[in-house]
Amino acid sequence: MNADPLPRSAPLGLFERSRAILGPDAFVRAVPGPAVLIRLDERGGPLEAAPWAFPSPERLEAAMDGSDASDGGFGDDVFVDPAFAADSDEATATGPSQPPLALPPARERASVVVVPVGGGRVGRAVTSAVRVLERSISRQHAVIGIDDDGGFSIVDLDSDNGTGVNGMVLVPGASHTLRSGDVVHLGDVSFLFLDVGGLASHLPALTGA
Repeated sequence: MNADPLPRSAPLGLFERSRAILGPDAFVRAVPGPAVLIRLDERGGPLEAAPWAFPSPERLEAAMDGSDASDGGFGDDVFVDPAFAADSDEATATGPSQPPLALPPARERASVVVVPVGGGRVGRAVTSAVRVLERSISRQHAVIGIDDDGGFSIVDLDSDNGTGVNGMVLVPGASHTLRSGDVVHLGDVSFLFLDVGGLASHLPALTGA
């Protein structure tokens, strides 16, 4: 089945609905690039947790018993992502299995930006291959590269607010291998990096479908 190309940028829910209609193989062919960046920090409303956030057990217990009354007990610092906790035994979105979870509705609205064939620059500039309009992201912030074997890498372009991968700050100008499932930090914004195969496999878990 031939499919029209999907948009270069759209909410995560649109990609999931397209996958459900097309099937995984046709969906992969319809994505106009080899990988995507999915924002992890967006909210559906001012009091709603970020899409990938879950209540911290300790803070949630404090909020429930009233010992933490700040912001109703559910401020920004309440939420953590157990998928990246060092001592967590919970399956991650990019792991071999992901049980159904009660997820905030904002997750389906998380923004997806497709990395084009050949990779390219990430930044605020209109000429960026991957354009992200956020104040903490430089006009020319980083470059995502793709080698002849299909492997990915990222280089910080001496950006004002830095680039990181899985919490590690990158040295400007130095290439760092990028793997499907990595969390990429550009300034104050965090993204989940997935190749298109990983995106097709894990979309139901990512959207909570």
